Amino acid sequence: MKISPQLINNLKQSQGDTIKAFTVGPGFSHNPTTGVIRYIPDDPNGAEYLLHEVGHAQRGHSSIESDVELLRMEREAWDTALILAKEYGVEITDTVIEDSLDSYRD
Repeated sequence: MKISPQLINNLKQSQGDTIKAFTVGPGFSHNPTTGVIRYIPDDPNGAEYLLHEVGHAQRGHSSIESDVELLRMEREAWDTALILAKEYGVEITDTVIEDSLDSYRD
């Protein structure tokens, strides 16, 4: 589902201690140094990917030392996104998660 302004506002209020800013960018990312999450507002799965990036922030993910560690961190971020999705009324399908994880497995 696309990202609504309400979702961004709710995340700003509830995640303000962890995330410093949400910024429109060329892709979805979490910068642990600056605390900024970038997102694409019109992406058809944007809400799902945004919650995934929030998952990285909540888990304190920063540096990656191996491909195995990267895949573990991606899985953890999705697990956290699934919990957040219930709170924010976002449906995250297994297909979205597996397609995302597959991009790291290839």
